[in-house]
Amino acid sequence: MPRKNLVSRNSVITGYEKNEDYKGAVGLFIQMLTDGVEPDRHTLSSTLAVATGLVDLSLGLQIHQLLTKIVDPDVRINNFLTTVYSRCGAIFEAQTIFDEMKLQKSAITWNAMIGGFASHGFAAEALEFFKLVKRLEVRPECLCSCWVSRRRPEAFSVDGCGIWYRTNVGRHGQLKEAFDIIKDVPMKPDKAVWGALLGACRVHDDVELARVAAEALMQLEPESSAPYILLCNIYADAGCWDDTNEVRMITQRNAIRKRKGYCRAESPQ
Repeated sequence: MPRKNLVSRNSVITGYEKNEDYKGAVGLFIQMLTDGVEPDRHTLSSTLAVATGLVDLSLGLQIHQLLTKIVDPDVRINNFLTTVYSRCGAIFEAQTIFDEMKLQKSAITWNAMIGGFASHGFAAEALEFFKLVKRLEVRPECLCSCWVSRRRPEAFSVDGCGIWYRTNVGRHGQLKEAFDIIKDVPMKPDKAVWGALLGACRVHDDVELARVAAEALMQLEPESSAPYILLCNIYADAGCWDDTNEVRMITQRNAIRKRKGYCRAESPQ
C-alpha cells in the first residue's frame, strides 16, 4: 500500500491481534510511533488486547501511560486496562481502574476482576465479587467466560450455565475445599463442575467424594455412561469390590450403554 493511513494501520494491527500474531502487531505499532503517526483509541485498544494475549505487563503499562496523554479512557478502554492488569497479576492496578469506573462497569469488567482474582490465588475475593454480581443483578447470561489464560489453566470459568472452580485445589488433592466452593457458589453446578471434581477424585483416590460427584452427574445426565464407568473404576482401584458390583448392576438395570468410539477416514481419490 503506497499511502498508509491510521485506519489501514489500525486494521492490520487488529488483524494481527485477532489471529494471535502478537509480534506482528507490536512491530507495526512501534513502526507507527517511529513514523510519527499518533495512535487513536482504536489503536490503543487493539494494542492493549495484544498485551493481554502476551500477558505482558510492561507493554500494558506503556500503553496505559501513552493513552493518558492522548485520549480520555472510555468504558471499552477501561475494560481492556482492567483485563490486562488482571491477567498479568497486577491486581491492585486492575482494581484501581475497576473502582474508578464506578457505575460504568459492564459484565466484561466484572469478568476481568473475577478472572484475575481466581487466576492469581485470590479465590475468596473471586467468590465475593461473583456474589456481588448476583446481588447487583448483572444478568448471568451476559457473563461470558472469564479470561482463562492458556498459561494459567487454574482459573475460574463463568458462563451462563454455571461456575466451576478449576484451580490447584483439585490437582493438589484439596478436594474438600473444592467441594465447599462448589456448594457455596450462587449458581447451580453443571456437568462440567461435577465432571472436573469426579476426575480429581480418581487422581487422588477420594472414594467418598467420588460417589457424591458421580451421583450428581447421573442426575444431570441420566443416559450418560461416563459417571458410572468412572465411579466403577474408582471403586475397583480402591479395592471396593462390593461397590464396584453395585455400580455395574445399576448400570445394567438402567440400561446404560457405553457409547461406541468411532473415527472417520477419507478414502484416497
